[in-house]
Amino acid sequence: MAPDELYTLMCSDEGLALKFDLEDVGVDKMMLKVSGKTGFPYKEVVLQWSLRKKAQKKFSKLLEQHPHWLFSDATIIEQATPELIANERFIQHNFTNAADLTAGLGIDFYGMLLRSKRARYVDSDERRAQFAQWNFQNINHAEITLGNAEDAWQGERFDMVFIDPDRRSSGKRTFLPEDSSPNLNKLLPNLSQFANQIWIKLSPMVDITELRRHYPDAHIRVWSLADEVKEITLCIGENDSDYSASILSNSGKRQDWYPSDNGQIVTASQVGAYIYYPDAAIRKLQLWGELCAEYNLLMLDINTHVFTSNILVEGFPGRVWKTTNVSKPGDMSLINKDGMHVLRKNYPQTVAQLRKRYRINEGNTLLLACKVAGKNRWITADRI
Repeated sequence: MAPDELYTLMCSDEGLALKFDLEDVGVDKMMLKVSGKTGFPYKEVVLQWSLRKKAQKKFSKLLEQHPHWLFSDATIIEQATPELIANERFIQHNFTNAADLTAGLGIDFYGMLLRSKRARYVDSDERRAQFAQWNFQNINHAEITLGNAEDAWQGERFDMVFIDPDRRSSGKRTFLPEDSSPNLNKLLPNLSQFANQIWIKLSPMVDITELRRHYPDAHIRVWSLADEVKEITLCIGENDSDYSASILSNSGKRQDWYPSDNGQIVTASQVGAYIYYPDAAIRKLQLWGELCAEYNLLMLDINTHVFTSNILVEGFPGRVWKTTNVSKPGDMSLINKDGMHVLRKNYPQTVAQLRKRYRINEGNTLLLACKVAGKNRWITADRI
């Protein structure tokens, strides 16, 4: 069914009634309820309302601004970039001519549109391109193209092209460029002749050291949202071979971190009044010395990537606790019977082993099992 026809049916009295019923009983029961009914495309409309509800959790601001958006399938929503990252990705750039060669739902493409005079959407799936044509109908400088990443750009030159390759091979996740679709190792040599910059969205599981070895002239940006690394962007042609961490909160607040020559790890001789656990993006890039220098922090041990201080640091990029007790391992007086959040760093036992042996339920109080100045210690603390 064409998107324009589907949207008309969704907005009809029957379509709106299905929306309200869906909110009451859920998609599975609604599908059973409309099974066998004729005279109206009940299943198609119910499915679209359920996809919209799913997308609302991930793209609330976009749908508020563009309520006519429709979705070709569920997978495209799951694989799409969170809108907070897509909005921030291009915010410091302006392009005359840009292209997204694996555009899919178009969340990254939409972010690109906001910073471009002309932008091209490319996808090899006919249905997805058809829905993109509907979704972007009101944006004049959006060009929707059905085609493959390998040939959709032939004969033109772009300021920047963006690629989000499919990272599945034979049904399994893969992190290697040669196993992605399109094959980056084959695509990049040709594409570099037609694009000033090439940005590639990569898995958060990619090894940074290996990535820097394979692409020494590229900029590597690690994106985290709510203390979870969501993706890594490889930027080729930016004339910047550095790497950085971009940290986003759910409210959209952003912090950017870069390596520094002044960064030097300073270790602690004892636990201070406060405990600091860095954001996932900083942990991914191992910016330990930079944290010590920026906030005057001490690392609990050279291999314990948790920090301490006697003065509370405001605006720390990560989790912060106030120390309550420090003891040798096995001190049962530290165990909170109401439950504890167990964090283990540079310590012989795993979190699962600690929970089982000492019968620790999940809770809010921190139990940090780690090395401090070379000695195993238990630290308890309250979240600030």
